[in-house]
Amino acid sequence: MKKLFFALVIVSNLSLAAFAGYVGQNQVSGGYTGTVQSRFTLAKDVKNLRDNQYITLKGYIISKIGNEKYMFKDESGTVQIEIDDKDWNGCNVGASDRVILEGEVDRDWNSVTVDVNSVRLDTK
Repeated sequence: MKKLFFALVIVSNLSLAAFAGYVGQNQVSGGYTGTVQSRFTLAKDVKNLRDNQYITLKGYIISKIGNEKYMFKDESGTVQIEIDDKDWNGCNVGASDRVILEGEVDRDWNSVTVDVNSVRLDTK
């Protein structure tokens, strides 16, 4: 009787394991297949965004125009950015290095800039 009980336990455990694997293999996965909005903001669009809106830019830092102030350029145009020394994350960047910048729109009375919180080289 003990042997029969033991055999039933083993068979039932194997059956459950096989069933669990079978369900996992037949799960249907899916998702959105339409167009995807770019995760990058264009320089020309920055002037139309609200103050403190978080954005990501992809392009080039083309010049230094003051203390922690730079000009950024992408295919749409240019925008002034501000990068604190602590936010460079150890990156050394030249005008020909494409970067990804994360930061916030900084709207003053007569100007719009981007206060950059993170700089990283674009490796793609």
